[in-house]
Amino acid sequence: MTSVPEHSPRPTAAPARRRFLAGAASTVAAIGLSAGCRPLLKERTESAPPDPDIAITVRALKRTDELLAAYDAVADDRGRLAATLRPFRKRHEAHRSELRARLPKGHRAKRSTSATPSASPTTAAPTLADLRRLERRAATRLVDDALEAGRTLAQVLASMSACSAAHDQLLREVRQ
Repeated sequence: MTSVPEHSPRPTAAPARRRFLAGAASTVAAIGLSAGCRPLLKERTESAPPDPDIAITVRALKRTDELLAAYDAVADDRGRLAATLRPFRKRHEAHRSELRARLPKGHRAKRSTSATPSASPTTAAPTLADLRRLERRAATRLVDDALEAGRTLAQVLASMSACSAAHDQLLREVRQ
């Protein structure tokens, strides 16, 4: 058996490890200071820019509410058309529900009251021709909005536009 003399040198692994860890810590600190911590903190405290799809959705909701009001006004003025117009109106109600579901929680789209086409003593109630015109205008504007919107909203708006274009054609066949 060989014995290790008591005066033998200790292994030098511990000091080398300490030097490595100290060097690594100072390198990390230097990188952190040179990169600057303030921009990182600033990014965390700033809010994200507003989503452009929200404004597009609100515009589409406003137009949908205007279409619904126009359908109501025609149905009220020409009661016999109410049953005929009900399926058209239901599609627009479904569109409105879909658009509202896309808004963030707590965001309330304001309902338009100024542009609501309703009968008043000074203006005549909308006609089927007015409904067709509103549907054509909605179809065109929805396509324009779809071109600006994000992918998923664009698909919804394109579908709504197709529906409005179909309504325009189908309303030609409705007899007053």
